[in-house]
Amino acid sequence: MLIKVGDYISVKTSGNYLSGYRYGTITNISIGTTKDDVAGESGVSVKDYDTDLKYLGSVSYKNDDSFGESDHWCYFLDIEAVHKELSEEEDV
Repeated sequence: MLIKVGDYISVKTSGNYLSGYRYGTITNISIGTTKDDVAGESGVSVKDYDTDLKYLGSVSYKNDDSFGESDHWCYFLDIEAVHKELSEEEDV
């Protein structure tokens, strides 16, 4: 799955948060460069990434729901889907 900064995603969550999903817009994509950096905190930030490459890493995303706006992050494998119809439009 191709993900990009500005994409609107659904994320699998643990616990019982809104039936196990959270939604938001990707603000950062981080790729780990060592096997110990599973979230990519010490790695590199990129504008897009194909999760089929199976690198370790995470995304930061901004959530705006009935509980208010908040920032979250998740591992690549927690991303359930990219909702292109709700993603921010790219600059032309």
